[in-house]
Amino acid sequence: MIFNKKRNRPIAIDFGASTIKLMQVELGQPAKLLSACCVEMSEQERDNDPQRLDFYRSTLKRMLNAKMVKGRSAVISIPAHETIIQHFEIEGGSEDGIELEIQMRLEQRLEQDMSDFVIRTLSTNKRMREGKELTDVITVAVKKSTVYQYVSIAKSAGINVSDVVPEPSSICSMTNSQLENEHADKTQCTVDIGSLRARLMIHQGSNVLYFKNINIDHRLWQDNREVDSELQCEEPEIEPKNWSINQISQSGNDTQCSNEAVECLADEIQMCLRYYRSLYPQDVIKEITFTGGNSMQNEICKELAVRLGITVVISDPFKTLDLSELSKEKLIGLNADVPQPGWNVPIGMCMSLAG
Repeated sequence: MIFNKKRNRPIAIDFGASTIKLMQVELGQPAKLLSACCVEMSEQERDNDPQRLDFYRSTLKRMLNAKMVKGRSAVISIPAHETIIQHFEIEGGSEDGIELEIQMRLEQRLEQDMSDFVIRTLSTNKRMREGKELTDVITVAVKKSTVYQYVSIAKSAGINVSDVVPEPSSICSMTNSQLENEHADKTQCTVDIGSLRARLMIHQGSNVLYFKNINIDHRLWQDNREVDSELQCEEPEIEPKNWSINQISQSGNDTQCSNEAVECLADEIQMCLRYYRSLYPQDVIKEITFTGGNSMQNEICKELAVRLGITVVISDPFKTLDLSELSKEKLIGLNADVPQPGWNVPIGMCMSLAG
């Protein structure tokens, strides 16, 4: 089931914690956006697993019936809260020995039979500490039943799933692609702010050096707006939002955040940066890139920048695409004229098929 094929016009389906996104691009330099559609679920659907799965199933069918994409082969992602990502530090050992060690540690940490899981290694990085060689291994594990569940949802809509792509790989690839070529290998910190959790990744290109999940109470992030989950295919309603903040740099201020979720997130990010500095003291993190739908909340990003005392950049993945031939009816649920940090995953999934 897990394989890659080079395709000229890949389709990506991103099953998010609060949305479903469908997009298609034509690969090239730059890639050309052919269509993009995002539909948000209601809070009731988000908090009820059977309703959430029904939402994915029915909405995906409506998207395809609206002829948003051409073709029926796609890559998919699985909601981050249904994946388990772990960072292990292993001393010495062969490649086979490391693989066995990872499985044993996962079973001990999760207290589950790992034969019921699909396990992928995202990255392995070697470093020295006190004269000993250590290997940092970052793995992602998903229950087989969960993978089959989302493949079945896609199949019920007439989609043939060609690959299941881990979200961190897609996010890191897209963050890296937005850099100038001469900075492509620099160490970056990316924080993906979702509805249920934030994911902090420190990486060089697509090679993840450090990963941390940060749980969030999604209700603290909401702006109390009404959610209309109806997919309007003939006359799409796109609400323009003035999220014009591309870069925030704050220093010398010690503003107290009023939002408990922002305070907790800032504290977690600071702890992660301190821990990473203890592992790789030669690497200096000078800025943080925010991705994910909730990084569009301007005031939250400003407060985080103030508390962290570091430059914060809001990811704008659509800047990497050619939008010149995109028709209005092929763009539903978003405004491509303003930063759309929540689209790093589906765009990165499409790009994963480029080579």
